[in-house]
Amino acid sequence: MVNETKAPAGGAVVKTLDDLPGVGPTKAKWLKAAGIRDLQAARDVPLEKLMHVRGIGRLLAVRIKEVLTGQETGFDATATTDAQASDLTEGQMQWQETVTEHQGSIMVLVSDLLAQPQKYGLKPKFMNDLERLGTVVDGLPVSTPPIDGTRRGKIVKHLKAIRVLLESAVKMDEDSDKHRKVVKEKLRDRRKKLERWT
Repeated sequence: MVNETKAPAGGAVVKTLDDLPGVGPTKAKWLKAAGIRDLQAARDVPLEKLMHVRGIGRLLAVRIKEVLTGQETGFDATATTDAQASDLTEGQMQWQETVTEHQGSIMVLVSDLLAQPQKYGLKPKFMNDLERLGTVVDGLPVSTPPIDGTRRGKIVKHLKAIRVLLESAVKMDEDSDKHRKVVKEKLRDRRKKLERWT
């Protein structure tokens, strides 16, 4: 298990995710929301997945991997970015950015809800629905955006709606039974629609 490592440039000791160069507390939260909860997980996660965590991107993902492994990845982030960008339309690249942003926010909200079920009065069935929603959102094909603009638009539309519903859910308290029921039904409906478009 990786408990700490040394950053090659300044020789600083890295003990937690927010100690990683270019990460800090906010990006560490986004990493955790994406299931990368510690240095060992960051070391083990595939580079391709790390690149698509909200706020990370290719260059920072490569830097993180190099710090954690103490080796050059052999990955030319700039060359890959240019090659991929030339294969994608502007609409697809904008879609990637939008989806990555919504994806990160949704995963943080889902994590917050699941971490405090008593605070929000969540029952096991609602928690299962939230876990399933997190799986669907985390599995979106960000690295291979759909060619069809309508499909991209529908995915973003459903992600926006899911994000708004989750933001509403974190304002619930244990006495919000009616509101919770409505949010639960709408989230389930949006998840199903999102699954149809992905």
